[in-house]
Amino acid sequence: MNNFTDREINLICNLEANQTIAIKQYTADLAFIVRSLARIIAKAHPDVPICQFSQALGLKQIQMQSEGETLTQSNLFPLPQMGQDPMLHYLDCYYQSDADCILIFLNLHKYIQPPNSDRAIESYLRTIGTDVVKSDNYKRLILIGENVVLPPELIRLIPITEMPLPTEDKRTAALSLKLKEIKTETINLNNLTEATAGLTVREIFNQFEHYYKHCVLKGLAIKEEDLIAHFVDYKTKLLKSLKIEVKPPIANLTFGGHGELRTWLNGVKEVIKPEARDYGIPFPKGCLLGGVSGVGKTLIAEAIANSWNLPLIKISIPKLKGGLVGESEGNLTKALKLIESVQGVLLIDEVEKCVSGADIDSSGVTGGMLSILLEYMQEQTKHFVILTANNVLKIPAELMRKGRLDEVWFAGLPNLEERQEILQIHFNQPKRIKPEYIDSVREFIPLLAGRTELFSGAELASLVTQGLTNIYLDGRGGMPQSSDFIPLAQNLVPLAKSQPEQHQKVIQWSLKARNTSSYESNSQTHSTTVSQC
Repeated sequence: MNNFTDREINLICNLEANQTIAIKQYTADLAFIVRSLARIIAKAHPDVPICQFSQALGLKQIQMQSEGETLTQSNLFPLPQMGQDPMLHYLDCYYQSDADCILIFLNLHKYIQPPNSDRAIESYLRTIGTDVVKSDNYKRLILIGENVVLPPELIRLIPITEMPLPTEDKRTAALSLKLKEIKTETINLNNLTEATAGLTVREIFNQFEHYYKHCVLKGLAIKEEDLIAHFVDYKTKLLKSLKIEVKPPIANLTFGGHGELRTWLNGVKEVIKPEARDYGIPFPKGCLLGGVSGVGKTLIAEAIANSWNLPLIKISIPKLKGGLVGESEGNLTKALKLIESVQGVLLIDEVEKCVSGADIDSSGVTGGMLSILLEYMQEQTKHFVILTANNVLKIPAELMRKGRLDEVWFAGLPNLEERQEILQIHFNQPKRIKPEYIDSVREFIPLLAGRTELFSGAELASLVTQGLTNIYLDGRGGMPQSSDFIPLAQNLVPLAKSQPEQHQKVIQWSLKARNTSSYESNSQTHSTTVSQC
């Protein structure tokens, strides 16, 4: 069973196509993919020898047998001499040979990417790519690896295709095969197919076997919900390996203020329901939530997921970025594939980091991440997407246009009333203030709120924590007083004051967005904040 579409099969097997192709795949299981590839080629060209080269095993010939594929020592080309680079040697042998042959190079792309670029290998590939042999011989050079990215000089010479993840039909066929093996008819195949979205056929087989053996060893009955949970748990581990969080709804999590945003979200909550599709209303795309740092944009996303009783899937763009060319976009692609079957609120944090000019290198890695994200946002119908950005000035217009997002919001600094609300919430947290002192603390909160203009929610939270810490360290278990906090507020310089030019630029950007609050702030911008920040 292979995952290739008819288009990819035609590209791989077509005699009239270019001699060299590259195959990009998003799993580390190269051996399984090479075997699938070999079966496709052997079916179309049964008499053509198929060889693979890797740094670990050298050159091996893939022998097609009824019980499977085996690797044997290849006699197609002579062995390299002592001290000779084996990759260059076999590329030269391939180029010079007039014999029919298919040579699969594993992870060769790593040697033609910065910082490991090998100009000699790149030169050979350029020569092979331009010198297409017009003869009756069938020769094909296949470069295959994880997150393949070619240098600009080779992009036009070597077509790149992807090793796609299995379609729904292929996942169903794979699962049906395993269910027949264990002779059970109590499992809903449709539910199981949906739970395996984002996995390869090999992963589906392996995890099914793992669950089945566990049940046999423990004497447990095979249950649909347990098998689905097993696949979900495996996918969660894969997501964690990419530093992606999946959080279940959290009880009693909410946010204050943001009247306009709250009203809008109440409408979105109704449109998310399947019944809306019966009226021709499409699934909502999501929104961008920009603003100054520390106003609680992430908490808003968590509270939205909680109020809708949906899991929150959090993708942090900086955590996905890798040091190798193609690694960042490969990580993002894998992440988006894995979450296909998980309906929920998708938070893409610090989205500007995948598009900001300072982060784009000469290879265009971040531009690739942006393209992947834009395509996903245009097509997806399972996630309400929330993009958050601290540096809103670096967000390109194409990310904010209608069709990809339903609304662009700005969350600014809290006004006087909201600062009082935030301070009250932080003082009221469990074990912070003795019940008999709560009324006294409430009396000086308006004064403290008046001395904290331009403070963000996070800065107000830090102020309360620092003041209570000082009281504890002084050995005073008595009533907190305004004198414990106001001097701290006077010495703490909020980010809006320490970087006034940057703050004003953000305020200017806010004119392009809809404000999350329904009333004006006393700090020259619409007020918005999250009460628990």
